[in-house]
Amino acid sequence: MAIVLPHRKLIVIPKPDPKHAEVLDNVFTNRIFTLPNGDELMALPHCEDCLRMLRNMDINVDGCEMFDWYYQPPKSKINPEYSVWWWQLETARFLVANPRSFCTSTPRTGKTLSTLMAVDYVLRNEGGRALIVAPLTVANGGEWERTIKEWFPHLTVQMVHKNRKEDLRTPAHVYLINPDGMRVVSNELTTMANLGKFSVVVFDELTEYANTSSQRWLAARQVSANIKYRWGLTGTPGKPEKIYGQVKLINDLNVPKYFTRWRDMTEVKVSQFRWIPKEGHEEVVKKAMSPCIRFDKEQLMSIPIPQVRMEYVPLSEQQEAITTQLKEEFQCAIQETTIDVTTASTLAQKLLQVAGGAVKTEDGYTRIDTTPKLEKLKELLASTDRKKVIFGSFIGINDMLVDYVRSLGYTCEKIDGSVTGQRRSQILRDFMDKPDPHVLICHPRTTAFGVELASADMIICYGTPMAGAFMYQQLFERLSSSRQTAKETFVIHLAAGKQDLVSFKALQSGVNIAKNIVDLFTRELL
Repeated sequence: MAIVLPHRKLIVIPKPDPKHAEVLDNVFTNRIFTLPNGDELMALPHCEDCLRMLRNMDINVDGCEMFDWYYQPPKSKINPEYSVWWWQLETARFLVANPRSFCTSTPRTGKTLSTLMAVDYVLRNEGGRALIVAPLTVANGGEWERTIKEWFPHLTVQMVHKNRKEDLRTPAHVYLINPDGMRVVSNELTTMANLGKFSVVVFDELTEYANTSSQRWLAARQVSANIKYRWGLTGTPGKPEKIYGQVKLINDLNVPKYFTRWRDMTEVKVSQFRWIPKEGHEEVVKKAMSPCIRFDKEQLMSIPIPQVRMEYVPLSEQQEAITTQLKEEFQCAIQETTIDVTTASTLAQKLLQVAGGAVKTEDGYTRIDTTPKLEKLKELLASTDRKKVIFGSFIGINDMLVDYVRSLGYTCEKIDGSVTGQRRSQILRDFMDKPDPHVLICHPRTTAFGVELASADMIICYGTPMAGAFMYQQLFERLSSSRQTAKETFVIHLAAGKQDLVSFKALQSGVNIAKNIVDLFTRELL
């Protein structure tokens, strides 16, 4: 299991086998640490190239994606109530992690906003500019331009249309151009690309580039050849003969050099001028058009969207007394100019631990009276007959919850970093397919991605997920799948004390609690 140290931009992994360790040592700057028990750890740069290499070595880096750790989703400047959907974040994260990839989500699933979040991330972290090639009606004053102005006002946008050469000389973060306009100024765009001025190119309506002999395709290929991030968007890729040019433009290594070979792989000739798809062609096409992400509108919209509800309870007398003491220590810590930031962060996290009922000390976790919060949890567990999932960010609190839930008579299992491999898989299969366990208690990092929890109708956040807004959005996805049969689903924020209220409010606003907890509590709690 890998651990991210975001303030140092490092990722720490168990030292791999000597062969892989030697490769990593030759490629990246690293440090080796030895734990008291003799286990060795390797600290590496937290960057996309490093993550790709670790994945190729079959080293688990789930939850370590750069996008998750270093990007805050935008808010609409027209209506602050609008927020990014989980599948849009998933798409953006996928595109960032796969520089030459495809998005084939169906229309009206928000591909434009998804792609622009990925563009925004790349421009922030790697610099350069973005070139978006889209039909004129979509580009000029259309969806792309409107979305940039509504969600990304810090990005300047330039439409390249009437006086194209002059437009290209106008400084901007994002250039919008239609396919035929790109063909007209392909030499100018190619020069800019070869000079490293473009870090991203997006081809919207990728089906426009099906014919590799067309001037449009040749211009697109010339312009994009040396641009690192190359993404193709289409909701309807089409027949195999149409897909060849699309794939060759985005990632030519995925298809044969010549179209005739591709046609032999995917189609059968039935007459002099007629070809039909060959049996089994779907797998060939799928392999070629990869990596690819796709969300279907009909599937998304037929699934009940979880209702978010806040349940607030007061602190117990013991919690109140400890909270007051910690707030005084915290206030002293932030006023002391020589104080270590880590000390202030630790005090802030202890305030959240107090709200949960178990505080970390030198000897482990000490449990304290949290009767009001546990009584509300009991009420929520009994509110319906369906299974429940509880998310908690602190190991000691989750252990306490396991004991409490089992004392109520429910079957209960826990998944955190200590539960790995076959055991974790078995617990998840049982939760989905068998009567027991009835309640699953999870650390967000262990089940936020790619895990099916739709046998439950409710996720209870027993305190604030600490990993940021993106991972918080992923909680919704755990309930929202095609296997969900409940008519209503819920995500409950179970808050005790002002510390929980402040952190939940910040999380919903897109604040990464773990990174900003000291500043947040300084402003809102003291």
